[in-house]
Amino acid sequence: MSRRGSISLLLCVVITVLSLIFSAWVTAAQARRVEAELVRALSSQIECSLAGYDRPLLDQFGLLGFKSDALNEQVFNQLVPLLKETVRMETVAGKPLFDSEQLDSQMVRQMKTRLPLVWINTIQQRMSQLQDFFSTILRTRENTLSSATGQSTGQIIELSPGILTGGMSSGIQVKDGKSSHSYVSSMFESIFASIDQEAVGDAIDSLTGPLLESLGQNILDEITELYDRFKMDYLAVSDDHLLTDLLGTVPDFFNPDSMTQIAGFLDRLLDAPAHPIYEKLCVSEYVLSYLTSRVNCLEMDSSVELTTPDGRLMKEISVLRPCEVEQVMTGLYDHQSAALLVRTLLTTLRGVIQLAAILTDTAEMGIIRATAAAITGAIAAASCGSVVIEPETMTYIIAAGKALIAGFRDTANLIAGKGVRIWPGIGEITIECWYPDYLRLILYLIPRAVIVRNSARIIQRVSGASFHTELVLRACLNNRCYEQSGGYG
Repeated sequence: MSRRGSISLLLCVVITVLSLIFSAWVTAAQARRVEAELVRALSSQIECSLAGYDRPLLDQFGLLGFKSDALNEQVFNQLVPLLKETVRMETVAGKPLFDSEQLDSQMVRQMKTRLPLVWINTIQQRMSQLQDFFSTILRTRENTLSSATGQSTGQIIELSPGILTGGMSSGIQVKDGKSSHSYVSSMFESIFASIDQEAVGDAIDSLTGPLLESLGQNILDEITELYDRFKMDYLAVSDDHLLTDLLGTVPDFFNPDSMTQIAGFLDRLLDAPAHPIYEKLCVSEYVLSYLTSRVNCLEMDSSVELTTPDGRLMKEISVLRPCEVEQVMTGLYDHQSAALLVRTLLTTLRGVIQLAAILTDTAEMGIIRATAAAITGAIAAASCGSVVIEPETMTYIIAAGKALIAGFRDTANLIAGKGVRIWPGIGEITIECWYPDYLRLILYLIPRAVIVRNSARIIQRVSGASFHTELVLRACLNNRCYEQSGGYG
C-alpha cells in the first residue's frame, strides 16, 4: 500500500507539472496565432492601401502614388474583429512621391524600357532626311565626275533602301536608260571613258563583290555585338536568347506558369539598375513625353502630331497646361516668361550658328566687306572726315546684324513647327532639326537634379495633392509593438 501511495503521489506531481507545461505551450501557441493574425492583417491592409493608387496621376504622368488622407482601416478591422478593441493601429505615410529621390526613380522606371522605342520612332521619322542626305552627296560626286570628264553622263544616282536596312546587295546604284552597275564604276569613268561602260562595271563588280559582302557581314556582326552589349549593360537583359529568357517555351496564356515567367522577366527588367548616363536620358525623355511644350505639331513630309506614350494629343493637353517643358528648363513659374526665355535662348543659339556660317563663307564676306566700305566712305564724306569708322569694324557689325535677323527667322520657323537646317547656307544638303530636338539638347545639358526638382513642382501643381510611395503601419498588443511597411519600390 505504501508503494502504491508513493506511485500515486509521483504521478500527481508529474501530471501537474506536465499540465502546467502543456498549458504554457497552449498559451504561447495562442499568442503566436494572435501575432500571426495581426501581422497578416497589417500586411493585407498595406497591400490594399497600395492598390488604391491615384488613377488620374497614373493616367496623366505614369506615376504611382496614394493619398495618405484617403486610407482607411476597413481591411484590418475585418481580419481581426476580436482584437480591434484592444489593438491600437497607427498609420505612417512615408517617402513623399515628390521627393527628388522618389520621383527620379519613378521617372527612370517609367522610361527605362520606353526610351529605345522613342529613339526608334525618332530615327524612323528622320529616315527620309538621311536618305535625301546620302542621295545629295552621291549626286554631288556624280556632278564632279561629269565636270572632270567634260561630258554629261545622264546618269541618276539613287540610294536604295537596302543600304539603310543592312542589305548590302541592294546599295548605291548608278542607273542609265539601259544599264545598271555598281557606283564604283563611275569613280573610274574618267580613266575608262573609251572602254565599254557596262563591261567595266561588270569587271569591277566581279572584283569587289566578295569584298563588299565580307565587309557587309563584318558590319552586321559588329552591330549585333554592340546591340548585345547595350542589352546587357543598359537594359540588364541576360545574354541568353530573349524569348528563352522571357518564356522558356512557346507562351501559353492559359498556363499560370507561363504568365509567372513573363511577369518575373518584366519585373527583373524594370528593377534592374541602369547606367547613370542612361538614367539621365530617361529623365530628359520623360519630361518631353509627359509634359507639354510650346510646339505640338511638326511639319515634316506631313503634319506629325506629338503625343504622350499612351496616345493622348499634346495639343489637347497644352490647353490647360501650356509650356511645361520650358518651365522645367528655366525654373520659372509663369509659362509665358519661360517660353520667352527659351525663345531668346534659341535665337541666341541660332544667331551664333548663322554668324559662324557667314564668317566662313568667303563670297558672303566679300559682299559684306564691300558694303561696309561703301557705308564707311559715305559716313566719312557726309561728316567731312570728322567721323571715321574702320571698315573691318563695320563688316563685323553688318555680319552680326544679318546673323541676328537670321536667328530670329530660324526661331520663328522652329516655333511654327518647321525644321531648320543645322548648318545654314546655300546647298542641296539639308539636315534639319525641329523644336523638340533643341529642347532635348538643352535638357541634356541641365543637371539631372534640377530637372527632377522642377518637374516635381509642376506635377504637384497639376495634381493638386500630396502623394506617397510607402506606407508604414504599427500596432500595439499586450505592451508589444508590431510594424509592417511596404511601397511601390
